[in-house]
Amino acid sequence: MKIGILSFHCARNYGAVLQCYCLTKVLSSLHHDVKVIDYRPSYIVDAYPLFQRRWLKHPISLLRFVLYLPATLQRRRHFDRFIASLPLCPLPFDRPDNDFDAFVFGSDQIWNPFICDGFDPAYFAGKTAFAGKLKISYAASTGDVTLTEGERETFLRLLGNFDVLGVRETSLQAFLEDHGISSTFTADPVVLAGKGLLDEIAGKVPPARKTYVLSYEIAPSEKVDSFARMIAKELGCRVISVARGNFSRGRINISPRQFVALFRDAAFIVTSSFHGTALSVMFGKPFYAVFTDSYADARMHSFLSYIGLVDRMIREQSQIHPHEEILFEPVQERVERLRKKSFEFLEKSLRGIKYDRGDDGMT
Repeated sequence: MKIGILSFHCARNYGAVLQCYCLTKVLSSLHHDVKVIDYRPSYIVDAYPLFQRRWLKHPISLLRFVLYLPATLQRRRHFDRFIASLPLCPLPFDRPDNDFDAFVFGSDQIWNPFICDGFDPAYFAGKTAFAGKLKISYAASTGDVTLTEGERETFLRLLGNFDVLGVRETSLQAFLEDHGISSTFTADPVVLAGKGLLDEIAGKVPPARKTYVLSYEIAPSEKVDSFARMIAKELGCRVISVARGNFSRGRINISPRQFVALFRDAAFIVTSSFHGTALSVMFGKPFYAVFTDSYADARMHSFLSYIGLVDRMIREQSQIHPHEEILFEPVQERVERLRKKSFEFLEKSLRGIKYDRGDDGMT
């Protein structure tokens, strides 16, 4: 079967490119011909600008641009090379004559109206190119947003374009159930891929020589770095902070493969990122996921609640206990259960067989 994936593959964001890469590899492992549709909407491409004209009126911003330009260009090259490694394929959306058998929409926040300047028809199977094809959403997300009544009606109507719905948050699943729409809670592709593929992604990066606490934030927050410094002091090691954007002073700009390797080799992880949390769990690392009142909170809470680690989400310094052991054995059992059911969802959906959620106990 020839399958096209529509996701945020072109975002210069670690979680975005990794989830797309992982889903591509998983579907390919099921013996399908998999392509990533090279759709590059301006709201994704322009989210990571090299330069903004408004900086010309702000000397400090302009100085920062000049000082960090080499690191910024290095970061862009890292991402561009990784994105180019995907099996990219163009697709004219206004023509029905393509040889794809099915399209998988997701993962990531492809249904978030704040990110997508509204509801993008391309991510709701609303283009001519998708007519007559099998259309599946996998681990798709709206993010932690509140829809207006009009947005809610539009969103629910657009979901009617899909043959099968797989979503990433239990909160979204519950919302759809309240409106009479059946969906399945599915694992993010980074989780679905499993530790073996994650090790393969990071495999060419040499192991770290010194012990460190890894700090990675998805939104600006003083908590993540301060918590990481506190834990590093307790453990007697250094802190490594990863840049979340072009101008994150004092942080390192690394490739997606190096990003995964940093999680693999860390002694402890402090993050406000969903994918940072997922990688921590998959590598069995002690970690804290930090509430920052951002769109990542709901995703982290949903995942950690399901696998029995919701107590690793913290708000205050008083909740930190660096030497407290995480019992990963029951956690990994739940993760494997979620992965198995997510594989089953994909396999059955691609064969046109209705997935029976009653067998897996997922809610």
